[in-house]
Amino acid sequence: MFEDLPMLVIQFLIHSGILGECKNLKLPGAYGTVIRSLIMTILNIVLSLILLSWEAKRFKEPFAAYSLNCMRAKQGWVPFAEKLRNREVDSNINYNRFLSKLPWVTGVTGHYAKVDFDFSDFTLEALTHDLVLGKAIG
Repeated sequence: MFEDLPMLVIQFLIHSGILGECKNLKLPGAYGTVIRSLIMTILNIVLSLILLSWEAKRFKEPFAAYSLNCMRAKQGWVPFAEKLRNREVDSNINYNRFLSKLPWVTGVTGHYAKVDFDFSDFTLEALTHDLVLGKAIG
């Protein structure tokens, strides 16, 4: 989604005539192509926002915080780390299998979305440090 935002701005600037006169492009069908591209970019952004929202709910994180983690390619991010630190976990966490209900789909088909997560040396060390520190403080 985040790579679509600059593309949306450029497409809008072309369409509005700020980056040149779109209707006077020499290629046949160029104006329609710009409009279709603009519509598909907006659709992709909307669908990406919906998926981000579902994932944020799955990991019980605020949407803005989860979106920022995604912008940083989730570097150093561990699902439920904040909840573990604060001892707010209400069930066992299986880091090998995160399944998320899909609204309207799971109820009808029984299909769940799988969200992958693999520990790196850095995230495993950070989580261990946080848990040990949390025990020492708590």
